[in-house]
Amino acid sequence: MTDEWGEPGTDQVPDRVLVQCQHHMLCTGFQRIHVPVLLGKFGLKRELYRVDRNDALIEVIKARGRKFWLEHVVPRIPPDPTIPPSVEVVKRI
Repeated sequence: MTDEWGEPGTDQVPDRVLVQCQHHMLCTGFQRIHVPVLLGKFGLKRELYRVDRNDALIEVIKARGRKFWLEHVVPRIPPDPTIPPSVEVVKRI
């Protein structure tokens, strides 16, 4: 899905990649992540993107992780498998 990627050298990456990068920065303390990508635009082309730390987004990731931990991991209650993911999540996958 090459249309999800913006201009090389920018932070115009798919949302799933942005969240993954922010989570990585949460765990490592890094301030920037460089994302190498092999895109199939008229043949294969190597591109490089950069994602800077976003502390507001990292706080949301921490809060969601903490909520999952406290509601599912600690009490050993698996998430309800009958509740399907949202359409937005399915589109991203």
